[in-house]
Amino acid sequence: MSWLFSLLEDLRANVRVADVIDIFVIAVLIYFGLTWARRKTSRPVIVGIAALSLLYFLARRLEMLMTSLLFQAGLTALLVALVLVFQDDLRRMFDRLAAWGVPNPRPRQLPDRGTIETVVESVSQLASRKIGALIVLKGKEPLERHTRGGVSVGGRPSLPLLHSIFHPASPGHDGAVVIDGDVIRFLGVHLPLSRNPDAAGGAGTRHAAALGLSECCDSLVIVVSEERGTVSVAEHGELQLIDRSRLHARIEEFYRKLHPDGERPAVRWLGGNLGLKTTAVVLASVLWLLFAFRVETVQRTLEVPIEYRNVAADWVVGEPLPTRASVTLSGSARVFDLLDPASVVISLDLRDVPATQREVQIGESNVRRPSGLSVSEIDPAAIRLRKPAPRHDGD
Repeated sequence: MSWLFSLLEDLRANVRVADVIDIFVIAVLIYFGLTWARRKTSRPVIVGIAALSLLYFLARRLEMLMTSLLFQAGLTALLVALVLVFQDDLRRMFDRLAAWGVPNPRPRQLPDRGTIETVVESVSQLASRKIGALIVLKGKEPLERHTRGGVSVGGRPSLPLLHSIFHPASPGHDGAVVIDGDVIRFLGVHLPLSRNPDAAGGAGTRHAAALGLSECCDSLVIVVSEERGTVSVAEHGELQLIDRSRLHARIEEFYRKLHPDGERPAVRWLGGNLGLKTTAVVLASVLWLLFAFRVETVQRTLEVPIEYRNVAADWVVGEPLPTRASVTLSGSARVFDLLDPASVVISLDLRDVPATQREVQIGESNVRRPSGLSVSEIDPAAIRLRKPAPRHDGD
C-alpha cells in the first residue's frame, strides 16, 4: 500500500486548481457522451470505437510499431468519418449544452393546469373518434433545425381549436401542432421520420415522425392513431402506449423535469443522474492520472529570441548584435507538454541603464515563459553596451 500513500502525497503536493477544472471539463464531456450513447441504437459502433481506442492505447504502451503506424496513418480519416456519420448527434449534444448553459433573456412560458387539461381532453376525444393527431410539447432545445413548414398561430390551446386543426378536412391535419407553454406556436409542421423504424413497432407515419423528433431534441410528442384510436407518447427516442390518466401525469412530469419550482438549473443538473455523473468523474480522473499527471522534473534547453526595448539614442548594443540566446528551463513534464517554444522570449528594457554601465545582465526576470517553469541557465548571461564614437566635422 506504500504506492498508494505515495500517490496521494504526490496528488496533495502537485494538484492545481487548473487540474481540478481540467477534470471537470472532461467529466462533463464524458457525461454528455455517455448520455448520448445510452439513447442511441448504434451502440455496436460505440463499442467498436472504444475497442479501437483501447487497442491504440495498448499499441503505444507496448511499442507495437506496425499497429501504431497503422493507427497514425488512418486516425485523421477515422475522425473525419466519425464526424460525418454522427454529425446530427454532435449537433444535438451542442444543442443540449447550449440549452443548459446559456441563460434565456426572457422567462420561459410554462403551461397552467388548464392548458394541460385541455390537451389531455382533446387527445382523449380525438382518440375516441379515431382522428389522427400529432402534438409536440416543446422542451428547452430548439426545434427549427429539425422541423419543416408550418403556419404560425400564437393562440391558446382549446378543444374547438385542436379539433378543427386535426379534422380530416383541415389542410394541416397531417402535420403536427407545436405547443410552447400556454401557446400554440405552429400547426401543420412536418417532423423528421425516425432512423429506427423497428422502434415504432410497425405503426404509421405519425408514430415514426413522433419518434423521429424525440430522437433529435427533448420535446414530448403525443400521437393519436387514427387506425386504432390509441394514444402514445415519444420521448428520448422511445415510444410508449399510454392511457388518459397516465398521460396527464406524464405531461406534468415532463414540465416538472424542465422547470422544477425554486431550483436553480445548476443545482438541478448536479442532482440528477448521479450514477452516470459519478461514472463520468471517475473516468475523467483516471484519464487525467494516466495522461496528464506527470510530476517528474524535466530540463530543456531552447534557443529563444532577444528583444531590446527603449534603447537610448547614445547607446549601441555591442557587435555582433546578439539576437538569440540559449535558455535552460526546468519544470514538470506536463507543463512542457503544453509549452509553445515560440512563447519563450528574452526581453531587455534598456531605458534606465546608467551611462557608466557597459554591461546588462540577463536574469530570470527577463525571460517571458509560462508559469511553472524556472530558468536554470542563460547563455550568454550578459549583453555588452558601448557609446558610439564621437563624430568630427569634416570627417
